[in-house]
Amino acid sequence: MNRKRLSFLFIGLGVFFGSGLLYHFQLLDSWQDKLLDRFFIAEQPQSSIIIIAIDDESLGKIGQWPWKRDVFAKTLSHLGSARAVGIDISFSEPSRYGAEDDEALALALGELSQTARVILPLQLSDRGDVSSRPLQPFLEHAQLGYVNIPLERDGIARNATSIRGDYSSFAERLALNSNKVPSQYRIHYYGPAGTFTTLPLLDVVSGAIPEQIFNGKTVLIGATAPDLHDFVGTPFGVMAGVEVHGNSIQTIQDSSYPSSIPVSHGFILLLLVTALALLCTIFLQTLSRLFFALLVLIVVLNGAVLLAFSHNSVLPALYLNLALIAGAGLSILLQYVSESEEKKRIRKAFQYYLTPVVIDELLQHPEKLTLGGEKRTMTILFSDIADFTTISEQLSPTELTTVMNEYLTAMTDIVSDNHGVVDKYIGDAIMAFWGAPLEDSSQSLHACTSALSMNTALTKLNTLWASRGVPHIHARIGIATGEVVVGNMGSASRFNYTVMGDTVNFASRLEALNKVYGTNCIVSEQTMQEVSSLVFREIDTVRVKGKKVPKKLFELVDEPASNERSEQFAHFQKGYHAYLSGNWQEAVTYFTKVLTLGSDGPATVLLERSVLYRTAPPANWDGVYTFDTK
Repeated sequence: MNRKRLSFLFIGLGVFFGSGLLYHFQLLDSWQDKLLDRFFIAEQPQSSIIIIAIDDESLGKIGQWPWKRDVFAKTLSHLGSARAVGIDISFSEPSRYGAEDDEALALALGELSQTARVILPLQLSDRGDVSSRPLQPFLEHAQLGYVNIPLERDGIARNATSIRGDYSSFAERLALNSNKVPSQYRIHYYGPAGTFTTLPLLDVVSGAIPEQIFNGKTVLIGATAPDLHDFVGTPFGVMAGVEVHGNSIQTIQDSSYPSSIPVSHGFILLLLVTALALLCTIFLQTLSRLFFALLVLIVVLNGAVLLAFSHNSVLPALYLNLALIAGAGLSILLQYVSESEEKKRIRKAFQYYLTPVVIDELLQHPEKLTLGGEKRTMTILFSDIADFTTISEQLSPTELTTVMNEYLTAMTDIVSDNHGVVDKYIGDAIMAFWGAPLEDSSQSLHACTSALSMNTALTKLNTLWASRGVPHIHARIGIATGEVVVGNMGSASRFNYTVMGDTVNFASRLEALNKVYGTNCIVSEQTMQEVSSLVFREIDTVRVKGKKVPKKLFELVDEPASNERSEQFAHFQKGYHAYLSGNWQEAVTYFTKVLTLGSDGPATVLLERSVLYRTAPPANWDGVYTFDTK
């Protein structure tokens, strides 16, 4: 026991010093920033900021960019009651519409500057030199603020500067704050794009917006249309540059700068978190209690980080989580070596009876080694060899065993490769399912892909067997998707992990119906609806024996597309529509056209029915054929 506790001590010290070194040298700060991005919560700022957007609607109505500067002059004429106006648009070149256009804007700037502070954009180079500034006539009526938005290595705008050399930032010029603004600060983002009141410039210039709305407000004018390419990455996703300036202004006005805690405080928190992780592992012996305690610890830790962040105090979240996870993980590894050995024994005992995916589920949840089940939506596949009795009579017992082992091995591998579970072998038949014990959002696609691969693999096997004198083997497949019960079924002393329910029975019926329709694979309507990448053909609507609700049948088409086959399908579709409508003569005509182009099982079946119904039509025909036998 002393040696074990000493090992815990060494683990704790190693985790603390390791995470402490990473924290001290800021080696994971880029990932830390990504984590902190997730802590921003959308909130409604108590804001006096309004954004006038150059959006798609405005571009569509006013015309191709760049616009006449008279458009901006008319826009500014409605903003006389604003406190400040920031125009995030470069006016560094003379207007292509002539000097009068520039004069109109200069006049509007002059009139606006008498009642509001006007800020125009300045672009700085990486060395701090001016790379772009407005024309001189405009500068006589406005102040300048640089609009450069610094980006991190991952392209996210997290930090801002308020001054570079002799120039103040666009946000600092526009913000209403008597406190000193830090030269560099982290932007407090208040929400995703559209958080601030945003008005289309078109509505402002047309006078559709009452001018009193701008009374005492800080108004920003900038591009939000995608075609103008003024977008940057933010913790809330891609956002227009003018909206980033809005968040910077609001950050300054609220003095809500997220700031990191002192490094010494960070080390204390690292030590505390590491100690708590070790204590949980030492004193909580059962896995359920231990994981619950660690989960609570993680939730409390990150809740505290989030709470601190909401008060603009940045804790070293990534380093704290790393210390907690590393401390708990290494401690659990030490504490439960014996449990690992027990899992090896379980795997060895069941590896010949259960599929690997089921064994993995049992190792993670040993409590499932009891009777019981749960409802799930799953996809079931049945596969059966046609005329197996006749084939088996032509082979010796040794030959039959060899052929069946080769066949079942190939089919089982295909199911496993497509994330399925082979439930059981019923003689030459195979029952497989998807959707348990692990969830599978693409279960119908995986089942259908397995069916196609089974046919391909069987073709290759038939070529191999033909050289050994084995008769040609043909398999029929049925697939259905629906609600079943899955779990351990059987007696208290002997049970099997399997599925039960109407969907299982229906899949089995679909497999058998292939014999009637001369098809390889029939699937249920729900299966077909969940698969968009494969080709299906509706071949009938039936009521199987013992069921009242009619079901649509769909053939999974696995043949390469050809002109003749496409023409067959087109004739079949028309014939099938006539068949459902009770137009028997038209159905006979089209189904006959299908068969003149080549054999087709469903067309043969429906042609025979249509010929019969043409002389003796069924009463109250609803398009549903009822099977009296299974």
